[in-house]
Amino acid sequence: CDAITSISGFSQITKLEEIRFDENLNLTSINGFEALLLVKSIWINDNFNLNSITGFDILGEINILTLWDTGLTNLDFMSNVKIISQILSIRDNPLLTDITAIEGFVYIAGGTVRIERSPQLTDCCSVRLLMQRNILNGVVHIEGNGTGCSSLIEIYESCPDTESDGIFDSEDNCINDANPLQTDTDMDGIGDGCDNCPQTPN
Repeated sequence: CDAITSISGFSQITKLEEIRFDENLNLTSINGFEALLLVKSIWINDNFNLNSITGFDILGEINILTLWDTGLTNLDFMSNVKIISQILSIRDNPLLTDITAIEGFVYIAGGTVRIERSPQLTDCCSVRLLMQRNILNGVVHIEGNGTGCSSLIEIYESCPDTESDGIFDSEDNCINDANPLQTDTDMDGIGDGCDNCPQTPN
């Protein structure tokens, strides 16, 4: 399989039991599943040079997703996925820095979520966000990532949300008052929830 560099051309497929790409050392891109609505499992493992996955434009539900030993920097191909019903396992991705695509999840069943051994991954606030929404209902295992994302304790310390409104303090325009919609009528950078003059910039 070492000669395979790209995989594409599945644009008419709407449902699959399994997608599996293992140990394709020269594989750099996967694309072309634009019509895929449902797949039971996706296994993408030991494709060290894989740096691009696109084309899963309407895929909304997966039972099992494993993403091990790739060259990916983000999980953007998962941005439309809403349901992971059994297992999400992301590990040993040395260039991975961005997992914000998981914020679109609305349901993860009582299975296992593992995010491990990705040393450049230092921002895992997306995990805390899903936990605040009660979307992660099974085992959550975080280990061996970069500083700030090497354990659940580190995630909570790195992603404070003082008033638990779903907006982390680093992005919140009202740190001490719940303002989940971040409404700022006078556009002065102070949210209406804590602005003494919400109609007048001050």
